[in-house]
Amino acid sequence: MVLSDKIKDFIKRIIIAVVLLALMATVILLVSMFMGCQTSPSRNNYNSNIAFMTADCLYRSQKNPVVCSELVKAYANYAKEKQQFDKVKFCKNIKNYLPHWNGDSEKCLLYLNQK
Repeated sequence: MVLSDKIKDFIKRIIIAVVLLALMATVILLVSMFMGCQTSPSRNNYNSNIAFMTADCLYRSQKNPVVCSELVKAYANYAKEKQQFDKVKFCKNIKNYLPHWNGDSEKCLLYLNQK
């Protein structure tokens, strides 16, 4: 009987140890998810090369982001051009017009540019 009590006590300690290890692993996982480690940008997450290159440059030169200033300017220009292209594309579709525009794409562009 003494031996079986020792075995039961040993099994209980093993179970407690396993539960505590699982709990510690869960806490570590949760902490790493919220604090996280910054990883390098993935090309799949960006819709253009200039966006990826800018993010990559800023990631690689965190201590001196001034190095990326030209890329940031180029990306800003790209974003403006893309926004204008999207407006023109939107205004090509007559279904997007307001009734008082009477099919005039210039009125559409003026309306979108004022916002």
